[in-house]
Amino acid sequence: MAILKRAYKSAKGKTENCSKFTIQFRDHTDTVRRIAAFASRAASAELERAVKRLVSVRQVSGTLENADIKFLESCPSAILEKLVKYGIVAGKYAGFSKSMADHVEDFRKVMVAKAGTEKHVKETVGYIKKAIEYCKWRLPSEISAEDYLEFLTHLRDLELSLSTLNHSIRAVKAFCRWLKHAKRISENPVALVKLYNQKKDIRHYRRAMNAGDLAILLWFVEYHGKKHHGLKPDARALLYHTAAHTGLRWSENRSIRRMDVNVEPESATIFLRAEYAKNREDALLPLTPELRERFIAYFKAHPMLPKASIWHGMWKDKGFEMLYKDIDDLNAWNRKRYVKDLQPTVEDLIKRETHDGVLDFHALRTTFGTMLSQAGVQLVTAQQLLRHHDPKLTANFYTRVVVQDKEVAIGKLPSTKTGSEVQAEAKTGTCDVPEKSLGKGGLTKITDTSTDTRTPSFCEHLRPFAERAELRKAAGAEDMSNEKSPENGGFIDFPRVPGLNCKWGEKPDSNRRPSEPQSDALTN
Repeated sequence: MAILKRAYKSAKGKTENCSKFTIQFRDHTDTVRRIAAFASRAASAELERAVKRLVSVRQVSGTLENADIKFLESCPSAILEKLVKYGIVAGKYAGFSKSMADHVEDFRKVMVAKAGTEKHVKETVGYIKKAIEYCKWRLPSEISAEDYLEFLTHLRDLELSLSTLNHSIRAVKAFCRWLKHAKRISENPVALVKLYNQKKDIRHYRRAMNAGDLAILLWFVEYHGKKHHGLKPDARALLYHTAAHTGLRWSENRSIRRMDVNVEPESATIFLRAEYAKNREDALLPLTPELRERFIAYFKAHPMLPKASIWHGMWKDKGFEMLYKDIDDLNAWNRKRYVKDLQPTVEDLIKRETHDGVLDFHALRTTFGTMLSQAGVQLVTAQQLLRHHDPKLTANFYTRVVVQDKEVAIGKLPSTKTGSEVQAEAKTGTCDVPEKSLGKGGLTKITDTSTDTRTPSFCEHLRPFAERAELRKAAGAEDMSNEKSPENGGFIDFPRVPGLNCKWGEKPDSNRRPSEPQSDALTN
């Protein structure tokens, strides 16, 4: 090997030396090769030693060590192309000379080939490009954890949520893992960057609807709703019911076809295809009896082909707007039912946002998880129905504990009073502990101090309206067939929700409004 400066003739005919040194060597085939090096002799000598080491590796095994791979990562593109052309290094290492834009485009093609959704691919590539633009990375070898942490600090200064920062971290780490897998970098530089605890900064906390609110919403939409967002009232009621009793996301509901719904009595299910599921796995979800009856009635009223979409319309990207409009219509309809002289201000029946969280279309999935928990379903079963890989996600994000559940749990704690104190209170009639629960030695031994007053089945709240009217009639309640519409100046009473010892206006939840004296016209 040798380091020399080649001479050339200028335009004026003078012989001059090149500004850069040239290294001359013999490759693995014993052929003389020349590569233009650097203007510095020391840098050219370092390049000569690296090329000599690559030639010796090529002659023996062809397997490069980490030191050689790091050299190729920082090697100028012209020199790397020469090494690949001469066969000294494998062609797979030619990617080291690509720009970051080319690497990102290759990564995008890989995600598309893996059947990634258009939205997911677009968002992931966007996060990667923003990090590259801020950190000014030109080659994969320039990616460093320090630069990326500085970029995350910049995002924190912009007051972005921790959830958004975690999306960026996942995207950049996935991109670097792919670079390492594709032999474009020797190691993942951001492997040690950890996710933030996004529980500390929740900007959009969803709340679960209670069974009474859900029953009222479905009843109003089906019998008093109007067509909007391309869906008729019965279609929207079926959509909300399906989301609240199967946990299907709004994008997954859009993919359901007529042939995917089986309404047979013994095997009533909904089939979700893998290409539309978030976890990319097929799912067969059971239907509740009430939801099955609603599907049968809907298919009878709207015959359709097997491959026809059940819900089609303008709600593709506006599922929350559709739900908000129905909630607003329900609240507006409720305000018309009151005499303004007696009660000029009326609270909303269902509020979009309370201190417990917001209510959007995805909150129906949260409602499904919460109702499963209230019904006593085991966490493993709820995890399978919600199609989660981690049970912590099911327990932490898709289960909401209401105040009534906390009160029942507190009521089950054992008493700390002695037996003599309990007996003294029992004589005065101020003790609820039965006498048989008293233990020996003057201590109280609690056997059963409370009963679970929760609704046994959340499906019970969604009985058809006519069936609930028959139940009330059989129980001696007034006949609900003589209802008048609000347009005629009359009053339409909500159906009493089975399992709740209260009317619709006295629901024990955050939307409860104070009871006030009403006229006879309102209580009729």
